[in-house]
Amino acid sequence: MRLVTAFCAMVLWAVAPIPVALAQTPTQLAESDTPEAQKMFKEYVGLFLSKQYEDALGLVVSRTKAGDKWARKALGDLFFSAPPEMAKLRDAWVNRAARQGDADAQFLLGYMLMDKLFRQRDVSQDAAYYRRLGEAIGWMDKAADQGHRDAIGTLSGFNGKKFEPHGIRSKHFGDR
Repeated sequence: MRLVTAFCAMVLWAVAPIPVALAQTPTQLAESDTPEAQKMFKEYVGLFLSKQYEDALGLVVSRTKAGDKWARKALGDLFFSAPPEMAKLRDAWVNRAARQGDADAQFLLGYMLMDKLFRQRDVSQDAAYYRRLGEAIGWMDKAADQGHRDAIGTLSGFNGKKFEPHGIRSKHFGDR
């Protein structure tokens, strides 16, 4: 079974625009996920390849909450390397879930906002910059308040004293 699964992963990787990390997932499924999770992964690949992105994203989100290892990996891949057609759906889902209090979505929204801000070239650190940075940190702060480990870890790496003059505060900053 492992050999067949690994072969299918290689074929899918060679012919489909699936992120490379996803191509490794079937082998990991054979070793660590349940038969139901393997079935859901195959369904996800079918939806993705047929460009039914909304259904694919919905399946990944629901299976992540169910604890499927492949889904967590796929969700990460989609958040950072989604095809352009899927990016709008991803962003809408993250915004909606974050506003509804989902800690994972709050962390991801904060991370995506921060990533976008830090990737910009020739960024002048003006009031608009610090407003956007404050928004990103605010979302991470909400996730950290719910015990989200990645949010706590990210925020603890910041020196809050640099941000205080700009009105950005968090009890999770590393210098607290």
